[in-house]
Order: sequence, then C-alpha cells, then structure tokens
Amino acid sequence: MSTLYTMVAPCFFGTESTLNFEVKRLGAQNIQVTDGRVAFQGGADVIAAGIVLVLGLIGYLLLRRLPPKKG
Repeated sequence: MSTLYTMVAPCFFGTESTLNFEVKRLGAQNIQVTDGRVAFQGGADVIAAGIVLVLGLIGYLLLRRLPPKKG
C-alpha cells in the first residue's frame, strides 16, 4: 500500500468549490472543505500532478504578460 500524505491547500474565500473540483480530478481522497482551505489526502502521484498543474498555470499567466508579436 502506498503512503498517503495529508495536505492543506489555502485559497481565497469563495473559491473552495473550484479547488475541491480540481483536487478530486487529481485523484485525492478524504477531501474536507472549510472556509479558506481544502484539506485532502493523496500519494506521491497526487503531489506530482498538483505541481504540474500549478507550474502550467504559472506558465500560462507569464505568457499572457508578454507583449504581442509585431510583424
């Protein structure tokens, strides 16, 4: 049996349901939604998927800041 890690993800108030949906998509278990945070459990695969998701979002936001190409 793989090791389960307990994680807590803070979020802005009102975005808990969105984070809950994303955490479920990553394959997390025992999800508990409270005001301003979502606690859940998952293995190393859930941690890795979360890192990839966050890095992709950061890359997207950085690319949006680039000025459009001229020409």
